Amino acid sequence: MYYELRTNEQQIDLYSVGMEYPEALKAEQYIKGKNKMLEWGSGGSTLYFPSLVENYVSIEHNQEWYEKLKPQLLDNVEFYHVPIHEEKFDDDLDKNAADILSGPEDTEVRDNIVYWTTRGRFDWHCGLDYIKKPMELSYRNYDVILVDGRCRAMCAYMAKYLLKDNGHLLFHDFNNRTYYHGILKYYEIVDSTETLAVLVKK
Repeated sequence: MYYELRTNEQQIDLYSVGMEYPEALKAEQYIKGKNKMLEWGSGGSTLYFPSLVENYVSIEHNQEWYEKLKPQLLDNVEFYHVPIHEEKFDDDLDKNAADILSGPEDTEVRDNIVYWTTRGRFDWHCGLDYIKKPMELSYRNYDVILVDGRCRAMCAYMAKYLLKDNGHLLFHDFNNRTYYHGILKYYEIVDSTETLAVLVKK
């Protein structure tokens, strides 16, 4: 699931961010010089991309990964560990879940609630704190948001409340995973390379 990070003695560059090089290069084009960036899902991106922006916020669900990464981060990074939990529900997300999760073929509906087991092998309702963590923070109007962690479709939906009107959503592994494509009700693709899609709000 997680790859080895380079140590502080080794150079952190575009090859370190956990994407194919053309994807990382494309992401850099939208990130460089911006003020505030948010990401769901930490890794090599959290080591490299903060050097390109003024302020960086990262949300991570895995405790071990969080502890491993935290000592290596730049001072402009706000890093939050938000663990997976028992099922919780949210009026907005549950109301729109049928659209957000219109891509997967293996959703289950019980009592008008849409359930879907994520790639992390837990239902998305168990990641609700992770999905909504940025809404607890004071900042809005992010220039760039990177979705590259768990519950990606739900995080992308939540990003529409956090992204500047002219901001960009970078969604990794979007093009090759059609079960994420329900979010195209809320976004349109403006750029793309390999599995990375660059989207703007409709």
